[in-house]
Amino acid sequence: MTGAAYLFPTFPMRQADFDPACVPGFAAALDRRAADAARTIPITASTFTRYPPGAEMPSAEATRHAHYACYLENLAMADLWSARAPACGTAAAYSMGLFPLLAFAGATTFDDGLRLMDAIVTATLEVVPAGDYAMGVIVGLTRDDVQTRISARHPAL
Repeated sequence: MTGAAYLFPTFPMRQADFDPACVPGFAAALDRRAADAARTIPITASTFTRYPPGAEMPSAEATRHAHYACYLENLAMADLWSARAPACGTAAAYSMGLFPLLAFAGATTFDDGLRLMDAIVTATLEVVPAGDYAMGVIVGLTRDDVQTRISARHPAL
């Protein structure tokens, strides 16, 4: 493998105690990405609101904006790393990091990646009942491998 490896999300920027000022140049990179996104989606003051751990679950609109922020923050951080580190040789995504990864890798345009993510978030909010949930990715296992492991621990499933 050559170059750097990137993982999207780049790090837990949604944490309430993350201070964008701790990463030199990040705020300016994020401002540029937010200006680009404003052509496609509504960017509001609530887009970058951080909720403390244990806070009441935000509304569907706040959830949508949190995903916009994740997309923009991930690409802003990738912009910084791309300018400062060796070329990316490998990139991987976890959860909603898939969408900024697709844009970073050139598999979608910036705007199309944002629209795609928004469509998935909208569909998820319409289908999944309100409550706590998480999304993950299993890499390297087949469906049968996963089912075998689930059945071994939870025979009723």
